[in-house]
This record gives sequence, C-alpha cells and structure tokens, in this order.
Amino acid sequence: MGHDWDIGTKEGGRIMDTEELLAQRKKEGKEIARMCRLIALEAGERYPKKHGANMVFGHNGLWITQDTYENNLRVTYKTEWVLSIHSGAIKRYIKGEWVKLVKPLYAPLAAAKKVREEQEAKQKGIDRLAAFGIVKEGAE
Repeated sequence: MGHDWDIGTKEGGRIMDTEELLAQRKKEGKEIARMCRLIALEAGERYPKKHGANMVFGHNGLWITQDTYENNLRVTYKTEWVLSIHSGAIKRYIKGEWVKLVKPLYAPLAAAKKVREEQEAKQKGIDRLAAFGIVKEGAE
C-alpha cells in the first residue's frame, strides 16, 4: 500500500533518501498550499454554508476550494485531485503542470494584498492621530 506523495528518486543530480524527499515534498506542498489559499480567498467566489463558507476559484481546469471555517483546502486539476490540506496537515500533494498555473495567479494577488494591508495600516495610524486631534499634513 502506497501513499499519495509524488516521490522521485533524483533531485538536483543526486540520489535522495525517502525521508529527505518526503521532507522536501512537504515543504513544497505547504508553500503551494499557501499560494492556493490566497488565490481562493482573494479571487474565489463565496459559497456560504452553515459555518463559514467555501471559497472556490476556477481557472483553466484548476479548481481551488478553501473552507473558511475548518481551514481545509482542496485543489483539483482537470480530473485529478492534486493537493489536500485537512486540519492543517498535508494529506495529498502531487507535483505536476498545475503548479505552473498557480504561481502566475498568486503573484499579482499577493502584491495587491500587501499594498492593501499597508494602506490599511497607514489609515489606522491616521485614525489614531485624529482621535487625539493630531492629524499629519497631507494625511487627509
């Protein structure tokens, strides 16, 4: 009985043992999962449920579903289930061409989120100053 990890035998021109490969795949899986979560939360369509909502994003056969209540993540590509996070643990991660679709979707959303968070922090500072009757020049 096997597991769902896509484990090769060569990485960077050298043979790696199974434990090293598993650790590397888990690290890659967590990074891709982080990107997928942001894509679903920022660009996905909201489907409310009793507790929380499912945020669903689809593009070119890639479907990302993020459960906002339980924080579970499921990614399918075409008809294949390629990534699953349940209760914070990676249950399935299969590398493939789908990863190449995630990265260009992630980059502009991450940049936009960073700008938005910076603007919100700046506005929060201005609001604090205004509460004390002190407002910086040009802040309004």
